[in-house]
Amino acid sequence: MAIISYLIINSYINYWVFYSLFLGLVAVFSIGYMTASIIMITGITKAVKPEFRGGTFSTVRAINQSAAVLFLIIGRLIIDFLDVTTFLIAASVLLIIFVILFWNSKHIKGMLKAVQNKVNETMLDNT
Repeated sequence: MAIISYLIINSYINYWVFYSLFLGLVAVFSIGYMTASIIMITGITKAVKPEFRGGTFSTVRAINQSAAVLFLIIGRLIIDFLDVTTFLIAASVLLIIFVILFWNSKHIKGMLKAVQNKVNETMLDNT
């Protein structure tokens, strides 16, 4: 997104191309976010006893919403000191680093394998 923003700011692409690319990237990020969210919810469901799940899920949601507001404030302060393109490039690099670390985590890989095994068991039971 940072590269697309740089291209539109410097008039290398027109707005139709910008919006098309931007919406395409938003769709890709949304699919990635949904995948990560499903993995997190599955992990919490497996790790937390049923009587504590409501409190656990509400706490996770409160933390996520608080973090979103906090990062909006921090992002605004950073943009005041840097230009938008530099901010977007830095944010994109950080996002890529966190995604790579997330997907290479042994805990995430183990959870994905456990979920796949459960799916396979369920499919075998249904046949």
